[in-house]
Amino acid sequence: MAGFLGTLIPAGAGLVSLLDSLRPRSKPRAFRDENAARSDYVKVADIDAVPADGQPRRFVVLQDHVDAWNFNAKCPVGAIYLRRAGTDGGLVALHSICPHLGCSVAPSPDGQAFHCPCHNSAFDLDGKRVVKAGKENPSPRDMDRLELDADRLQRGEVWIRFQNFETGKEEQKPTL
Repeated sequence: MAGFLGTLIPAGAGLVSLLDSLRPRSKPRAFRDENAARSDYVKVADIDAVPADGQPRRFVVLQDHVDAWNFNAKCPVGAIYLRRAGTDGGLVALHSICPHLGCSVAPSPDGQAFHCPCHNSAFDLDGKRVVKAGKENPSPRDMDRLELDADRLQRGEVWIRFQNFETGKEEQKPTL
């Protein structure tokens, strides 16, 4: 009986510790953005890093990752293209994944469009589908635009609401 009780106490303590570690936790205070109005936005760059000439620039999106046991700061979760558009230099944020089948798009060699090498989808610099020489564009929709935080843009920082979208569908639908 004493042996059973001697085993039961450490086993119970281990079980409590295991179950406690599985509870979801918020980010450690040191890693929170104290100025963040919405936690679903992530900082990508300072506005000065986006070329003024309207050419797209690729940025890796880094987000904090928290699971039951670990906190990993600034893990790469995707990439976007940022460019200044129009006469007012307004910012456009486009997902770097082709909406057709999920391949990575890249600027064309002349820098005047985006090209997906997988099935020859083409997009203009604003992300709109382009038809080349009478060939149908296989992409079901334009490149996916991402929402920018206008308040932070006024302060010179580019924050986006990063999300991935289902591929192969005409409607832009976020993945879970």
